[in-house]
Amino acid sequence: MVIRPLTADDALALQKLRQAAHEDLTLGTPQEREHGLAMHRIQETLVKPFRTIGAWAGSSTLIGAATVSPVPKDPWDTDGDAWVGLSSVIVAPPYRGQGVARGLVQACIDDAADCGFVGMLLEVNELNPAARHLYDSFGFTVWSGPSLFYEVEGDPFYRVSMKKMLATGPAANHPIDEGA
Repeated sequence: MVIRPLTADDALALQKLRQAAHEDLTLGTPQEREHGLAMHRIQETLVKPFRTIGAWAGSSTLIGAATVSPVPKDPWDTDGDAWVGLSSVIVAPPYRGQGVARGLVQACIDDAADCGFVGMLLEVNELNPAARHLYDSFGFTVWSGPSLFYEVEGDPFYRVSMKKMLATGPAANHPIDEGA
C-alpha cells in the first residue's frame, strides 16, 4: 500500500472510490451523497485549503482516502491556536479491515502535527462502531454529542464530535497554505 497526497490528476479515481463507498450508504444523506460524488466538489478537495491523502494498491487502484482542512478560526479564541479537520475517511469495501483507514488517519495526523497544528477535529456517525474504535485507538475523545445529524427513510443517524491534541504553536508553515 502506498499513501500519498492526491492531485488533480486523481479526481476520477477519487470519484470512483466515493461511488464504491456510496453502495453501503457511508456518505450520509441523499443530498450529501450527491454533493460528495459531484466532480467539481471532488476537484475542490484536491486543491488548497484542502489536502486529500490517498491509499493505493499498486500504482493504479485508489483504495482509500481522507481529507484534511484547516478549521476556520473561532473569533472568540484569543490564543491563536490552529486546528485542522479530518473528514471523508473512506475505504473501498473489499479493503476494509486491512489497516487502510489506520494508515490514512496516521498520515493525516502526522502531516498536521508536522505542520504545527495543535489539534484535529472530526465528526463520526455514532452507529459506525469500526470508525469509533479507530478514532478511539488514536486517542480522539468525544467533546460533543451524540446529536441527531440526519435521517434516511426514517432511520436516524447520530453524530459524535471528537478531538485530539497534536502539537503546540501556530500552523504558519502548513503545506496547504504554501500550495504544496
